[in-house]
Amino acid sequence: MAASKTYIEKGAPVGQKTAHLSNEEYNRAMQKFIKVCHDVVVIDERGQWLLARRRADKATPGLWFIGGQMKPFFTSEESLRLVFARETGLNLECDRFTFILENRYYIAATEADPAHDALCKVYTVTLSDDEIARVRLDPHEYDSGGLVPIDESHMLELNEFKREIFSDFRKRVATLNGAG
Repeated sequence: MAASKTYIEKGAPVGQKTAHLSNEEYNRAMQKFIKVCHDVVVIDERGQWLLARRRADKATPGLWFIGGQMKPFFTSEESLRLVFARETGLNLECDRFTFILENRYYIAATEADPAHDALCKVYTVTLSDDEIARVRLDPHEYDSGGLVPIDESHMLELNEFKREIFSDFRKRVATLNGAG
């Protein structure tokens, strides 16, 4: 997939904060609009994938990508950088992230989040051991415990929805690395 390009019309509110919606307004909006988000798989210096455990009251609870909703009126790259910084406490340059693929998810409702239709750009980022040690996951989104190295035993704890996503992601990464 070719990289997307951002076109900015003169007068657009680029880089400005947008209005905050109440939970009720947000829930209604999620029934009408497609949510656009960023997902990131962290990779350590040895090539091990690291994921986070999302809180049980959040969409896609349990092991999942680091990420979140794309910020309106920011370029895709800047939004990715800001979302990753908010979720991990690490402020990385945009060129550290590698675009892998784009997924479409139909997400079931949870106690705190409405059902939604999400279009997600999925990336990888390689972090040094020092950077991994400095990760501070957002406690409003993730359980404590930091990043979790993913192996076959972790794949068994995933539901069918997530197993399919991570299996397809592995195949895509292998293809891009010339091993598939």
